[in-house]
Amino acid sequence: MSDLADWLDHERALARRLGVFATEASYQTLTCPECDEPRLVKRRLDPLARGSLQSVQEGLIAIAIDLDSPCPSCDRRPERAPDSETLYLAFSPRLGGHLGVEIHVSTTDDGRLRVRRALWLARLDADELEELDPADPRLDSVDRDAELRRCAAQAEADAPDDADAALRALAELLSTAGEDATLLRELARLAADRGLDAVAARYLERALAAGPATSAALIDLAGLYRRLDDDAAASETLARAFEASGDVDLLPDLVVTAARARRLGATERAAQALQITEPDSVVAAKALVGTAAIVAPLVDALDTLERHAANAGDLTAAAVATHWLDVLALPLPDWSAAQDRAGYLEALADELRPCGTVDTAPQPLVTPAGAAIAGDLLFEDDTGRRFRFFVVDQLPTRALHQTLAATARAARALGDDAVIVPLARQPLPYATLALLAGTPRSALLLDADADCTMVLADVNAEAFADAAQTYFGRPLDFTTESLADVAAILDALRDDGVGDPPYPLLLLAASYVGSVAARTLGEPARWVDGPDGRGAPVLEVGDTELDIIPAVVRAARIDADAELNALVQLLNARLP
Repeated sequence: MSDLADWLDHERALARRLGVFATEASYQTLTCPECDEPRLVKRRLDPLARGSLQSVQEGLIAIAIDLDSPCPSCDRRPERAPDSETLYLAFSPRLGGHLGVEIHVSTTDDGRLRVRRALWLARLDADELEELDPADPRLDSVDRDAELRRCAAQAEADAPDDADAALRALAELLSTAGEDATLLRELARLAADRGLDAVAARYLERALAAGPATSAALIDLAGLYRRLDDDAAASETLARAFEASGDVDLLPDLVVTAARARRLGATERAAQALQITEPDSVVAAKALVGTAAIVAPLVDALDTLERHAANAGDLTAAAVATHWLDVLALPLPDWSAAQDRAGYLEALADELRPCGTVDTAPQPLVTPAGAAIAGDLLFEDDTGRRFRFFVVDQLPTRALHQTLAATARAARALGDDAVIVPLARQPLPYATLALLAGTPRSALLLDADADCTMVLADVNAEAFADAAQTYFGRPLDFTTESLADVAAILDALRDDGVGDPPYPLLLLAASYVGSVAARTLGEPARWVDGPDGRGAPVLEVGDTELDIIPAVVRAARIDADAELNALVQLLNARLP
């Protein structure tokens, strides 16, 4: 196997990193009998991937003695079979690694073919190869996996337009096959394609319990958890995928997912690991801001973010860092573990008094809706700048983020120019700090307003188009091509670390996407109530109903390109 050792090492490393289940290709070394020129040929072997072990070997032999392929050096078709060595790998969950099928074909002096076969097991958890006897009972599991894959493919072929029927067929097969990892993965894939994310997650959980926890399956499961809005489970699962593979490409997603789940220790570890491979990573710097306590640790983290964001050209992140460094230049005390909320508020007032006017019982601002906004302390420095402090002795939850956003929104509506400064015992998420930093994008998020009934869909769509031009410099022309710009905007908002954009902003985006769909199909369109009058409205275009709003929400949270590209494909399929 020495001629193919490099390729085997490459495939095993790839399997460890990405959890390759089947290569669907083999590498073959050939020596032309006419000119003795060696060459390496890669062949796709998809039909073999679902065959039994015996059929795989027979197929490889047939390929090896194929005389129809001319030599690229002498361009002659040899009159006898060239010497060749072929290696094919098939992943076996039950064996916990790749089964290598080696076929060596040579010609004797009298022109007869000599075929030598060998079987090898390349386990993912071992460095040494194990040569297997053809009678090894463990090889029966390879044929079993192949038969299950064949049945899964047949179920889809029998019902190409009916995913439910294919799911039922495979579920019936599962009842006789038991907890089979291969079959469970196929069921998870079909359920995910059908949009049954919770069902797909359960099948994939069972597959991981029944077979080796490869990083590919873990990444798929983390994606399903994110679609189900379970950030904690997504973060834990993605961390397992990184531990299993060591793939540094997973680190940015791991950092963001852990930060969203408010797993501070996991966020810090992932961000520090990312900084080893990308020392100037803005994603890591943002995440570490969200793990830093006031005041000194947060100042250090913001200073790092400001430098990295400026170097990367991320003007929004740089502006966020600059804003909070300016605020934290005030004489603010650290919040010691021994201090309660009242004690910290008293220490804050004592530190600020020498620098300006302190009001520990500020008059509340009353919104037109009757809501009162006061804060815990109002400070005005010698230059006339005003700061409204909110001292928070609670865990920084999503509810707190929304409360502070509502406070900032109301203050803007009332024309109050005081800087809103939350000071918390626990580190505040970067998303919260970014929302309160007064950048143009945070203003967009705070001011977003939409007709939630979607009756005024055209007004919503035009509002989103205006925002795209004003805040992102992306003109939208209501074509399907413009959805790439919508995806870029949603990605930018997510990458800003602002968290989930407010629902009204997502409704504006959904209205725009719906307008694109209606214009593309050229049929009358209207927004109607969801099934049974519950859930988000759906877009009715002719006799087609499109779930635009959930798709846009998923796009904002997970993968905008994938979600909106799927919509474009759906629209194109309905065009005459």
